[in-house]
Amino acid sequence: MSAPEYFFPHVGAFVHEWLLLMVNRKVNNRETFWCSQWWTHPEALERLTALWLTWEQARKEPETLKCVVAGSCRSSFTAVNVVYRPV
Repeated sequence: MSAPEYFFPHVGAFVHEWLLLMVNRKVNNRETFWCSQWWTHPEALERLTALWLTWEQARKEPETLKCVVAGSCRSSFTAVNVVYRPV
């Protein structure tokens, strides 16, 4: 069995090359920033790894990836997985 082919080689590349560009915005009328060492927080690492793997799966479905990259899909990947939800 061969290893899966990923667009981003690891979760860190996904976070820094895609996710941070997509979610750089104000939350609750204030600037919200990522911890510069987000990977040291187990809950962040778990959620972001799941998000990355979900993104990788979505990119294999052309229609899903098309709207994800364009930021136009409110009912699929972005809305379900990237929308800010207070924990």
